[in-house]
Amino acid sequence: MRQAGRYLPEYQKIRSGRSIQEMCSDPNLINEVTRQPVNLLGVDAAIIFSDIMVPLEAMGFDITFREGIGPVVSNSIKEKPDMGGISSFDEKNLRYPIRESIRKFRENNPGIPLIGFTGGPVTLLSYATKGSADRDLEITKNVMYTRQDTYHEALDMISEMVVEYARLQVSAGVDAIQIFDSWAGSLSPYIFEKYVERALQGVIDELKGSGIPLIYFGTGLSGLIDQIAKLNFDVLSMDWRMRLSKVRAATRGKFILQGNLDPRVAATPNYLQETKNILEDIGEDPAYIFNLGHGVIPITPPENLRSIVNYVHAYR
Repeated sequence: MRQAGRYLPEYQKIRSGRSIQEMCSDPNLINEVTRQPVNLLGVDAAIIFSDIMVPLEAMGFDITFREGIGPVVSNSIKEKPDMGGISSFDEKNLRYPIRESIRKFRENNPGIPLIGFTGGPVTLLSYATKGSADRDLEITKNVMYTRQDTYHEALDMISEMVVEYARLQVSAGVDAIQIFDSWAGSLSPYIFEKYVERALQGVIDELKGSGIPLIYFGTGLSGLIDQIAKLNFDVLSMDWRMRLSKVRAATRGKFILQGNLDPRVAATPNYLQETKNILEDIGEDPAYIFNLGHGVIPITPPENLRSIVNYVHAYR
């Protein structure tokens, strides 16, 4: 959750005048910005610099990143319901050197654990469906109910891509894979069970034999905690909407837990008090990874994050 970004002046300097797609195309830049949070904040692992949307391009989706808007898909399912031009993921069509970038980072930084990642099936489908962020999944839910054949075809294709893209990163040398299903919490438990659970568990089953930890993240998962407890990943990364002690009880200790600090609080003077609250709530539980409950927001002072890291390291 502290991948290099606009909160770091060092990143801003490199990013200036370059698009996200240009950044993701250069293994040397990828390595530099991947290493930045480790050097500047003192965190315990790096996250390979990329974006969840880039593998969708290898399926035929036409994606641009617009300042202030984010990724935009010009040939979205909403615009082209027949999904003409969309095909299964093939690494040969991936124009971003993620494999080379991971190998380069591993060679240059052998002592730093490296996390790879992919988007979650329904989150990626929501972008592909609406053509931009569909945070409450309004457009995606409409397709679920009105064009079920299209929905299931697209979900299955994207789920297969998630598996292949994660396997690519594992074979290149990452130490863990995190699935960012950022908008899954916008679903009711009933919709999650009927329209998402099968595909998500299929992804998890395919990746469980990789030999490295599998992390699942989404915002608003507290309303889906019973459904999430059925899944078989290794680490559950939570936002800030539920005490971790309650998560631990609700999931019967099934997962290593991660996250819980509100990124907006991390940007305020109350950041250490909230850090302390979380650590005291989780207590002596060793199966916990301190982290934010979503991505670092741009106004966050880097010194706040350094202080959080130091506080957590010294806590026990």
